[in-house]
Amino acid sequence: MAVVYNEMKRIFSLHTRNSTYQIKADRYGYLLHLYYGKKISADMDYLLPYHDRGFSGNPYDAGEDRTYSLDVLPQEFPVLGTGDFETAR
Repeated sequence: MAVVYNEMKRIFSLHTRNSTYQIKADRYGYLLHLYYGKKISADMDYLLPYHDRGFSGNPYDAGEDRTYSLDVLPQEFPVLGTGDFETAR
């Protein structure tokens, strides 16, 4: 198994013979899930959903950035008080 770290993008890629698992440490230090599946060589951070969310739960450090919401970002390891605020479906 190979572990590759892209220091500029803060992306960790774990490669096995047939698969890749990617996570990213974002600008606020949250670990976000990027990809798990067939072995790839590309960075998958383009899949993260940064859109204007109006009102949605944000960490204090995000300030007025309405495109950053832990409510919709795929957290690798959510912690108390920073998770999903959606109602049950």
